[in-house]
Amino acid sequence: MKKNLHFILYVLLGMGISVAIYYVALMIEFNLLATAMIFVVPVGGLLFGGMIGFFAKEGMFKDNTPFNAGRAVFLSVAMIVLFIFLTYLDYLTCYVTDTGDISRLFKGEHVSKVLNGFGFKEYFHLEYFESEVSISTRGNRSHPIEIEGSQGWNFVVYLLQYIGAIVSVILGAKAVNGLPVCDKCGKYLREKEIERYFSATDAVTTLNEFDSTLVGVNKYVPERIKATNYRYTLKAHYCSECQKGHLQMYEHAFDGKNHHFSPVAYKSLTPDTMMKLGLIKNYGMQGYSTMMKI
Repeated sequence: MKKNLHFILYVLLGMGISVAIYYVALMIEFNLLATAMIFVVPVGGLLFGGMIGFFAKEGMFKDNTPFNAGRAVFLSVAMIVLFIFLTYLDYLTCYVTDTGDISRLFKGEHVSKVLNGFGFKEYFHLEYFESEVSISTRGNRSHPIEIEGSQGWNFVVYLLQYIGAIVSVILGAKAVNGLPVCDKCGKYLREKEIERYFSATDAVTTLNEFDSTLVGVNKYVPERIKATNYRYTLKAHYCSECQKGHLQMYEHAFDGKNHHFSPVAYKSLTPDTMMKLGLIKNYGMQGYSTMMKI
């Protein structure tokens, strides 16, 4: 349990946020589980699955555990439980006003009292197999296409939500396996951005301090100086426990709406430099200028 503490807590946090988002959407008459874009894109499934996958990844990072089949099963079950609970929340907050409108603010009578014997089982069946679903080809609700439940589209949309959620949560969580690890203790390296979007002029000066660069980088970076669509970023990847790490320089090439991002240089960090950059505790040089002094 302790080994997966952050993983479980972060997944629960993501589920809690999903419940809040779903309820707010219900209040503005937008059911995220009953809406698909271009007939096949499950809005709620991708949204909730992607978000919980991100939280799961952060939890595994803190626990220093990899993504595996067991966690994939756990996340899949969690998404199914979440979606059933969201439908139950839909039922719990379904109140009918005197004018016959649905109120999510608990005004009027609950649907189970308005329709005698209409419990969650009946509501679930209505939502998944009989009620209408909103399918939009414009990505919004301005021109929805209403399809009767008898045609089976509502069940298809809900099924796509479950599949989309499971696929997106697994892909989001699986990203943790691509993170760099410390070659000494095996823990995930932390990341800190040191400098962001500095010019090629500064990059040329900084490259002189690097241990290694990609082939030809020392030649082509000076050619970027007169260009305005190239910027550079410095990121530190480090292990504070082992006091080991490295700096990575990345090149950003902006071409209209396109953004190309690639690593160009690498430099190992000593404990002294890590202290100066604020990567490990008990450093005494805050505000240390990183450019030209790395």
